Amino acid sequence: KRYIGYAEELYKYACKIYQDKEGKFLFELNDIIERNFRDMFNEQEKVAKLGEDYVLRLFYKRVSNTNGYSDLEATGLSEGEKIARNFAFIVSILELANEKKAEGDDVAQSLPLVLDGPFSKLSSVNTSKVAKVLPSVSEQVIIFMLDKDWKPSGLSEYTDKKYIYRTVKDVDGNSSEIHLEV
Repeated sequence: KRYIGYAEELYKYACKIYQDKEGKFLFELNDIIERNFRDMFNEQEKVAKLGEDYVLRLFYKRVSNTNGYSDLEATGLSEGEKIARNFAFIVSILELANEKKAEGDDVAQSLPLVLDGPFSKLSSVNTSKVAKVLPSVSEQVIIFMLDKDWKPSGLSEYTDKKYIYRTVKDVDGNSSEIHLEV
């Protein structure tokens, strides 16, 4: 019974340590997500927030007495809002990892950010806003995008031409070729 008592107390203590660290992490991450969502999409009515269940949601910005925002969740999100929410999360997670790395946290790693068709449903204005943030949050960004999104992204300013490739599809031959952009 004594050993079971020790184990139970040790478990409670470990849970408290975990909850304290998790709560601090969630608070830091939500601050960054909120700022990035607001800045990247010039959002004035909604806020993006990661819940304790680790689900990313949008809430209407109505002030409440408890946490600064009401718990009125925005539902029926448009494709653009879903993409905006997800971009804010991706950029924020990378930003927090970079902050932790700068603080000497050796758990934070420098990983490339790989995005497939990330701008296809965003307007040219939002494409530009999102793309401006990407070079500051990841040392290496690999993006597969449509030609229509390349110019509004403004990423040519940050990209060496020897790393720009274009896929040319032969519809009749049911094949594709990759060409170096020159």
